[in-house]
Amino acid sequence: MKDVLKVTNLSISINHISSSLELVKGVSFSLKQGSILGVVGESGSGKSLTALALMNLLDKNVMSVSGKVDLKAGDLSVDLLSTHSGELAKLRGSEIAMVFQEPLSSINPNKKCGKQLIEIIQIHRTKIKSKAEAEALRLLVDVGLGEPSRIMNSYPHQLSGGQLQRVIIAMAICG
Repeated sequence: MKDVLKVTNLSISINHISSSLELVKGVSFSLKQGSILGVVGESGSGKSLTALALMNLLDKNVMSVSGKVDLKAGDLSVDLLSTHSGELAKLRGSEIAMVFQEPLSSINPNKKCGKQLIEIIQIHRTKIKSKAEAEALRLLVDVGLGEPSRIMNSYPHQLSGGQLQRVIIAMAICG
């Protein structure tokens, strides 16, 4: 199997007025198609910073990121750290996605979960609403949620943290 993600010498520093402090130093790994990678470490060890850097979501005015993050998908091969924001927006959700630790920070609290999931499916898979609705129900079952119709018709605050996290996972894998 080929590498779909290759991270080489990823380092992250926080910029101070007169100096910088290295927070993550020299992270390297590769991820083959179909494989799973777990990142473990103590609180404050840089796991979340590393994940945010992989998605190119760190504020460049505050953080400096160096190294290489090569994403390969089909004929596409890009360094996510040097790709401009317009191209990154196309890749996020279709080729690469992130599930944040706190699900309430990743979802609109004013829209039902189903509506948000359907919108993502319509962006990435099918514009036909009935097909998107059927796909949303299937995805909710795939991530282990019983009563998918109830979940679709619920606002985020009406779900448990675990249920909401699974809705976010469904959103991440539907691209």
